Amino acid sequence: MERIMDDMGFINIGCRPTFTKNKILGFLYTLRSVIVGLCNLRRGDYLMLFYPFKKYYSFICRVARFKGVKLITLIYDFGYYRRKKVTREQEKRRLSKNDYLLVVNKHMKQELIDQNYTMPVGIFHLWDVLSDSPDTKPVEKTKLSHPVEVIYAGKLVPGLHDFLYVLDREAPPQNYEYTVFGSSFFEGQIVHKDKIRGVGYIPTDEIIKTTTGDWGLVWYGNSIEGIDGVYGEYLRLTTSHKPCTYMRCHIPVISWSQAAFADFVKEHKVGICIDSLDQLDEILPNISQEEYNVMKNNAIEVSNKLEKGHYFKTAYLEAEQYLMDH
Repeated sequence: MERIMDDMGFINIGCRPTFTKNKILGFLYTLRSVIVGLCNLRRGDYLMLFYPFKKYYSFICRVARFKGVKLITLIYDFGYYRRKKVTREQEKRRLSKNDYLLVVNKHMKQELIDQNYTMPVGIFHLWDVLSDSPDTKPVEKTKLSHPVEVIYAGKLVPGLHDFLYVLDREAPPQNYEYTVFGSSFFEGQIVHKDKIRGVGYIPTDEIIKTTTGDWGLVWYGNSIEGIDGVYGEYLRLTTSHKPCTYMRCHIPVISWSQAAFADFVKEHKVGICIDSLDQLDEILPNISQEEYNVMKNNAIEVSNKLEKGHYFKTAYLEAEQYLMDH
């Protein structure tokens, strides 16, 4: 996101980011950065913030408002919804200091409307995925693999991807296979290693450049029959970065049918939506090369926008124009 903002001419008004294991030094550096940033603000400036903001968010908003600065906050997710560290009322008091809010989809926007937020809310739809090198180009495949290859990539923390082990035990793939990218995947627990294969952690750019997968799966939790609990609640409301990474690889996405992202999949025809993972053995072999090519080409079209920061740029410029006009 910082690279996109640099390209747009944003100025980092605080100190340059740094890292230290010393908590006291870290606290002092962060405080200094906040103070320096606030001192640099001038009336009529536009201040872009990202939420959740671990420290000083309310303080920054109050000072910025006092100085006549226009506030725009991009919301990654709601603290009361997933982390449960604040109440709806507390979060509303924080976010209500803004002049404009940006969210990733219409479900998050509706959540704000239902809570009677009064400021305008824009939608940026997807998380842009830029590459560190201009040479990062996806593998161009013209034919589906046989068997079909589904990739799964991301942080494989315990509980988040346990469905892979359940799938291996209860409904191992027959007509397709998985390639799993990420550390903490316990391949020793997998029985059907010819169907579910781990390749360890690989940086996103390398995945984009090297994967030969046909589909990218967006799934969480410990069930293959749907996504329940906190992960299900989360996906019904927001959109993760995972499908954007897959589309940058020029491959269509497999989404849970009840996820917020499923709306994008259906509208732009960039993949398929399923209720349960055990449906894939029947669905994937019956998708023709022609049907697949339509979804793949649509994913490539989206990818061309993702790699240029299109979605954030468009949403931010709309926000800025709105504030200029009002």
